[in-house]
Amino acid sequence: MQHYSSQDPAFRFEQLIGTGSFGQVFRAYDGNEGRLVAIKRSLKMGNIVSREFEILKETQECENCVKLLDVFYTITEEQKYIQNLVFEYLPDNLDRYLTTKFKLVGGLSPLEIRSLMRQLFTALQFLHSRSIIHRDLKPENILIDSSADPATLKLCDFGSAKKRNKINTPYIVSRFYRAPELMCCNSVYGTEVDLWAAGCIFAELYTGKPLFTGKDEGDQFIKVIKVLGAPTLQELETLLGSTKLSAGVKDSVPKLGVKVSLDSIFEVDPQPEAALSLLEGLLRFNPSDRLTAQECLSHPYFQV
Repeated sequence: MQHYSSQDPAFRFEQLIGTGSFGQVFRAYDGNEGRLVAIKRSLKMGNIVSREFEILKETQECENCVKLLDVFYTITEEQKYIQNLVFEYLPDNLDRYLTTKFKLVGGLSPLEIRSLMRQLFTALQFLHSRSIIHRDLKPENILIDSSADPATLKLCDFGSAKKRNKINTPYIVSRFYRAPELMCCNSVYGTEVDLWAAGCIFAELYTGKPLFTGKDEGDQFIKVIKVLGAPTLQELETLLGSTKLSAGVKDSVPKLGVKVSLDSIFEVDPQPEAALSLLEGLLRFNPSDRLTAQECLSHPYFQV
């Protein structure tokens, strides 16, 4: 990475392009290099280097993860330190890209979907091989360079990412892409939560809309069950982790839904059976039964 002076960084902030609990993201012009960049500004907590910065240092070798160009610190009038992470700038994300594509030409071609998913699984394989869980995989956190042919995909926003360990918070991942073990407040989980989210995104690339759209946590779980069918009691026990199943839950959950066919999602694909197989391999209730990113890259779906 190049290093700029924190006293006089040569950036001209042009536009606010993202906000959240983490802080703000701006598009800025880098006067030193003559290029656009994205700068993520967030409050620095004490003398601790942020976990996001440490994770980003590990992702720089991956072509499908956004590149961190620099980091510098500024001080507010209240004498608070602000961390400024400087990234390469990509003007689009997958959410906006999908919306535009479905509006203008009715969607993405199967060939383009394969290219995007191969890049997504490549990024996940890189992260997971280093025990990094992204933990907030969704179309808004996937950058797209549509000027390339085929379009280039890069994961961004590693603010929730962390190294895999035994205890985590289950309150991560945006609701539509949240794995069932997280909905069940299980704090023992791993890279499998990213694969569930990837499965949701995979279906969305074909339809242009999220697969599961619950109004809240409970409704999200019901939406999943009404599509995939109810989990077995053994699967439910796995999802709940240390939480014991009550007699009422044991009796009621199997009655909540029956699996429906997802064949129609892939009607336009030249290999609908392979596409369905990949989706079903990702959307499994038991995390240990889900395909890994490496297994996805070797799946017949990509052997075209």
